[in-house]
Amino acid sequence: MPHPVFINESGRHWFTAVNAHQYYKKIEPNTVKPWCNSDRIFNWMVKQMPFIKENFQNIRADIYPIRLWTVAVFLFGTLPVAMKREVGNILIGNEYDTTVKGNYNGITHYHGLYDQSKYFDNALTRYYHRKGWNFKQYSILRSLSELLILKVLVKRYPELQKQQVSCHAAHEKEGRMYPCGSCEKCRRIIGMLTALDEDPRRCGYTEEQIAKGLDALEKKGVKQLGSDAAHLYHLLLSKGHLKATEHTVKLAKKYPEIVSLRFDQERSKSEDLPFYIRKPLFKILSEYSEGNVILQNRKWHTFTPDKDYLEQPYFLIKNDEHKTT
Repeated sequence: MPHPVFINESGRHWFTAVNAHQYYKKIEPNTVKPWCNSDRIFNWMVKQMPFIKENFQNIRADIYPIRLWTVAVFLFGTLPVAMKREVGNILIGNEYDTTVKGNYNGITHYHGLYDQSKYFDNALTRYYHRKGWNFKQYSILRSLSELLILKVLVKRYPELQKQQVSCHAAHEKEGRMYPCGSCEKCRRIIGMLTALDEDPRRCGYTEEQIAKGLDALEKKGVKQLGSDAAHLYHLLLSKGHLKATEHTVKLAKKYPEIVSLRFDQERSKSEDLPFYIRKPLFKILSEYSEGNVILQNRKWHTFTPDKDYLEQPYFLIKNDEHKTT
């Protein structure tokens, strides 16, 4: 039984979730929104740092001045609900490219995405078990690209996709939230929906915003992994949605793995999911993907997951080197 939990910063960050929250309140009685004042804490913290510009709140940007453990704050806010209702799984919506490891002068880091990575999920699951709580934390989207996630959403759940507001500067109009149509995230959403042969007007974009977004894609890039952006441009060019300019042709390249279910030993390992959801989950996802690929020797190879791969028992990850207990 699902328990949709909405917990977010107030202000414009909450704007992106308002439509979906109102929609779920109507169709799912288990929907809940815990009170949260994390935005006040974040702003207070930033004001204590002399190296941050004092007028940071007035600067339009796609990034925070500084954020540490943002996702953890929200997750811990959901735990009272999970405990009271005795749920077993805490699901978050992180895709393939949020698990990244790097090294700077011998220091391992996660490119500022640790709390969106599978390592964080595994660490929190271990923490829950040490506390005696019967929770498993994971994402069912680890093997999907952003494009494939949107494809599943718009093709399988069109009514839910109508509530989507993926925007850095959403605004309210007559009780409903609408995307700005101008930020980087908006042009990315416009581009992906167009590439999927879907209408961006479905989730609030106007004809003018759509034209503006596609025009911006011809002149600017998008904040995605190189392969994700390249395949998006490949689809848009091949379907005639973008002009073949020096910029677009240079960016466009076909990467079949972007629309496939991807498995590898770091970012999307089947053992990170409870065994009882793997087969039904991948049965649904395979309806919208163009196959399965696995990373071996730094190259993607097509493969067919066998029964053991999908139904082997769930292992609690002992550490990030993939040892199990």
